[in-house]
Amino acid sequence: MGVMEQEAKELYVQMAHDEAERARQVAELPFGISFKLMKAQYDGRPYVKATCSHCKTILNIENPEYVWVHCGMGDPIPADIKEQFIARKQGSKPSLLQRVFGKSEPARQLDSF
Repeated sequence: MGVMEQEAKELYVQMAHDEAERARQVAELPFGISFKLMKAQYDGRPYVKATCSHCKTILNIENPEYVWVHCGMGDPIPADIKEQFIARKQGSKPSLLQRVFGKSEPARQLDSF
């Protein structure tokens, strides 16, 4: 067996393993439940959009520790989406409301006319 054939065989085994891992992750969620990492249109803040086709519920989640209770069961955010969400949240800009109503700067002295 040549070097190219050995590399192709290793690549095929790795691809099969990756496909099996993806199938396992999809199988962990019940059918009809979807979690997507999204970004707010007006200020770019990340959030997770959760949908359930059984109870027709759509939920926008901004807390990574939130457990969504619907259809008689609780579904936390999947681990891979949660990690990406936390990473984006730490690197995101403050929201529009935080910029407007958040920390205030001390008033400027107006006696220097």
